[in-house]
Amino acid sequence: MTRAPIRLLSATVVLGLAVTGALALVAPPSQAVPGAHKFAGTGFGAIPDGSSPCPTPGAPRNVTFNVTGMTAPLTDVRITGLQFDPAHPFLGDLSVSLIAPNGATHVVFARTGATTATGFGDNSNVSGPYTFADDAAGNWWTAAAAVDLNTNVAPGSYRTSQSGGAGATGAVSSMNAAFAALANPNGTWTLRVTDGCAGDTGAVTAATLELTDATACATQQAAVSSAATAAASADQAAAAAGDAVAKATKKVTKAKQRLKKAVRSGAQGKIAKAKAKLKKAKKAAKAAKAAKAVADQGAATAHQQLAAAQAALAACQQA
Repeated sequence: MTRAPIRLLSATVVLGLAVTGALALVAPPSQAVPGAHKFAGTGFGAIPDGSSPCPTPGAPRNVTFNVTGMTAPLTDVRITGLQFDPAHPFLGDLSVSLIAPNGATHVVFARTGATTATGFGDNSNVSGPYTFADDAAGNWWTAAAAVDLNTNVAPGSYRTSQSGGAGATGAVSSMNAAFAALANPNGTWTLRVTDGCAGDTGAVTAATLELTDATACATQQAAVSSAATAAASADQAAAAAGDAVAKATKKVTKAKQRLKKAVRSGAQGKIAKAKAKLKKAKKAAKAAKAAKAVADQGAATAHQQLAAAQAALAACQQA
């Protein structure tokens, strides 16, 4: 079936364009998620062409992700770096879904721009790279409507959207909610890409699945909290040791002053007693200084451990 290069827009999209005026050419990025685990995709390649009448899906291109080490519940699910090369003309042909190991499925985008059961949908190209995440600001249908035939939908970050079809508006959807009840996130996840109409082809060449669970960076955060408490306690001990040295030093000074008075008095008994007190004060001061050195070293070690814990947490959050 030959398709005329007609711009197919839903009433919702047309209204949105009229209200917003000029649209950004690049969607703003989504936020990085602290402690997210990244799983590289495999099984990239050409997307088998669909057939007529539209929509008649061809065989799927299944990109898979081997997920390990995750704990339910998931707090964030996203697809990053989704790339089509060569770019696939006529975006409306494509349907992309993310499938969890238990079969739970969420539509990333499908039949973009199609508002009738047999509509061809949007005639833009899909290239990338694209991110699909719940914190993204980009609207996929609006971005597709903003460019013309044979022009790529702008790279960037987008919300997932409901499938096109009869009465469809391309409303945004929540990927996190779709997988929040997953009992076991580990196993094979699938990004399924199908072409629903004959005449336009392309390939999917890159994609990463990013998952975050409730335990993300929990060990590192607990270590920082523990190290911070230890460092505060060590600082208090060092401060107390410093106070003890100051008090002991004052006692030495006073003992010296008493000895001088005793010497001036010439009384041998007073002199002997003053010397003994001075000796005792000096001994106490020496012990206080030694204790302070130990306390200072303990505080230094505690702060080193705190810095190491903070570095480990930062590395986890940037992973």
